[in-house]
Amino acid sequence: MTFGGKVITNVKQVASGYGSTLALKKDGTVWSWGANLGSRLTTTAVQVPGLSDVESISFSSTYSDTAAFVKKDGTVWMLGSLRYGTFDGVTYSSTNPLFTRVPKQMDGLQDVKAIELGYHAAFALKKDGTVWSWGSNEYGELGNGKVKSLAAPALVAGLPPITAIHSDGITAYVIDNKGELWYWGSPYWYYYQTGKQAVITKPRRFEKLDHIKAITSSGSSTLLLRTDGTVWSFGDNYGGVLGRNKDPLEGPLHLVQIPELQSIDKLSCGYLQCLALDQLDQVWVWGNNSYRQIGDGLQPHRFDHPVKLAHQQAVEVVSGSRSSFLIKKDGTLWGAGLNRYGQIGRGVLGQGGGEDGFGVPPYSYEPYSWGTLSVTKYEPVLEAPCVLVNGKQIVMWSMQIDGSVYASVRGIMEAMGYRLTWNDQDKIAVALKDGKEFSFHTEETGGIYVNGKSTAIGKEVYSVRGELLAPVRELGAAFGWTTSWEPESNTIRVSE
Repeated sequence: MTFGGKVITNVKQVASGYGSTLALKKDGTVWSWGANLGSRLTTTAVQVPGLSDVESISFSSTYSDTAAFVKKDGTVWMLGSLRYGTFDGVTYSSTNPLFTRVPKQMDGLQDVKAIELGYHAAFALKKDGTVWSWGSNEYGELGNGKVKSLAAPALVAGLPPITAIHSDGITAYVIDNKGELWYWGSPYWYYYQTGKQAVITKPRRFEKLDHIKAITSSGSSTLLLRTDGTVWSFGDNYGGVLGRNKDPLEGPLHLVQIPELQSIDKLSCGYLQCLALDQLDQVWVWGNNSYRQIGDGLQPHRFDHPVKLAHQQAVEVVSGSRSSFLIKKDGTLWGAGLNRYGQIGRGVLGQGGGEDGFGVPPYSYEPYSWGTLSVTKYEPVLEAPCVLVNGKQIVMWSMQIDGSVYASVRGIMEAMGYRLTWNDQDKIAVALKDGKEFSFHTEETGGIYVNGKSTAIGKEVYSVRGELLAPVRELGAAFGWTTSWEPESNTIRVSE
């Protein structure tokens, strides 16, 4: 059984974090894939339960993997890691940090227009132009004149009416209604300029910076989009994200225009790569391409100057952590870059390798022997198939390995009425029904056993990040079930 998958459509917004990706559809539903905020890994998009009528989304692109959502009624909901205080201001030092897998409403927040997540803090922009902050405050990033964390949102005082908010991790930036830029926290560029780490606890206004439409960051680099469509940059040029071939460590007084970029409408930077969208819907890319996140299909190299991406047009561009995404005019979503956790949404996992382990707590990284580490050019994101067991839809995840559909053994067996247990010492799943014992062994020992007798299925059974996966067609044949794949409806059917 193989499947090409159904391309996700009607996408309004996308946010990409450290191994996970979220998409907001025009109907207000939210879809997730990859490491899924530390929950079960999926390689195609699955709908996030408990979320509807969502207006905008935000992702913290750190190991914390925290997501925030603004609903149409102006309330804020959060999902993911509790470790760094983004929910309640309390940081957790446990090696197994707390997670919430059910969306949680933030008390005390109404009439919110936009939400932004830093490394350990959160910021809400209300419809009246005020900014509210909460979470960890080690670097003064809450802007309240103190360095004490806050469990509940509090007003950031001393600001004029604000139209946009942004965080580079430990520094907050806001744009006021006159197009002027304000900041607080611990700017990277301040350290490079003075050799000292700043802790700026109250908002400050940049002098001689005006007509600002949007701001984005890539590590210690900062880029500004002005209302005339020009793009300006300052800070560290590591990876070439400043759009020039020098490597200066420049403060804000050395703001430099990127001449190749004119009539720009959208701007987004991720981990050492940047994307821009001009008024003709043409995509421009520059920066580091070590994970193929530029999406040009070529070997890794550095783009010191912006280049127009051939044969690509979009209505939205988003740079994530070592990955990039395009929303096209037809509402489809396309991604390129690192795919170690399936965060590109292509139905496959990337094999091991690279400079880091991408360990998203509380799970550890496991090497895989199929797929490719990166998606080198933009490919469409796929939705997970609907799985029907005896006519009943079950919530589970599936993925494609070596051309076959693999699905959760637990999900299918429990839906069939089996009682499933897990022997962690021997890495064996045991299913019991009608006096028969079925055991599933991973690829190390292989196969399915019925009352101790091996049943050949022709393919291996995998244990992937705590989830046992078996090939659906071969699993059905071993148990005498009927299995089918309906590509038109993106449905897998399993029945006795």
